[in-house]
Amino acid sequence: MSQDKCDDIRRALVSSLGCVPLCELTVKTLCREAGIGRATFYRHYGSLEDLVDSVYIGLMDRIGTSAGDHGGKGWIGYSGYMHSMFEIMHEERELLLLLHRNGMTDRFSTVLESSFGLDSIDDPGERYSTVYHIGGIVSFLKEWLDRDMVDDPDDIAEMALRIRSSMGRPVLLEP
Repeated sequence: MSQDKCDDIRRALVSSLGCVPLCELTVKTLCREAGIGRATFYRHYGSLEDLVDSVYIGLMDRIGTSAGDHGGKGWIGYSGYMHSMFEIMHEERELLLLLHRNGMTDRFSTVLESSFGLDSIDDPGERYSTVYHIGGIVSFLKEWLDRDMVDDPDDIAEMALRIRSSMGRPVLLEP
């Protein structure tokens, strides 16, 4: 699907969720709003939940891409990673709040597990550390969303950095 069509579907999702809850939204209505046919939607998404997952995947892709935003040096350590993550989330505030109000924030955990390669980690200690890290991100995000994301993203990142465990680390940064 072209990026334009993806953007159209995303805009239609935001517009639609502003009027009706996700549980009442139909693919037909979303497609009409996006100006696409249902066959186009189903060629790329199996369901509205798959579309939501793709939103979170896109968010993670943006966070990963932000590694190149510092003169090719990648994130400036764990701090840069956290600041980039919360800044990008803040840029997607409207959509994230709509998804949260529709009970979809927990779907972000599954996307993070995939992004962090949880299925490929065999060492139990490393798996627990990664799951703990993911849970912390999702919990911070939920609290921030519950507060309508009024807190500054840099302040959220600094709070996260102050309370992370000694084993917590940015799994995305590792080769």
